[in-house]
Amino acid sequence: FVFFGLPLALLAGALAFYPINNRPFSYFLEAIFNYITKQHLYLWRKKSDVVHKSFSPIKPVEEDISVRAQMTTKKNISSLARRLELQALQKPE
Repeated sequence: FVFFGLPLALLAGALAFYPINNRPFSYFLEAIFNYITKQHLYLWRKKSDVVHKSFSPIKPVEEDISVRAQMTTKKNISSLARRLELQALQKPE
């Protein structure tokens, strides 16, 4: 009786009177159960799929026209923004 009765009495007392973080003890037991039964996702233990390929040297790629166009577009946008700022400052109010 002591081996089964005393732990059950302690569990019943904890469920009735012992709060953890101002929450009932049953929430704590439920959290423990969920932690033990669910799968864990360890992001720092990633298993990578290793695929070995034959090594081939990478050929240098010539600069695309689209990259040049993006660079000139950025320059045009910055110059347009500067012109608009200067016009706004020069307007009499």
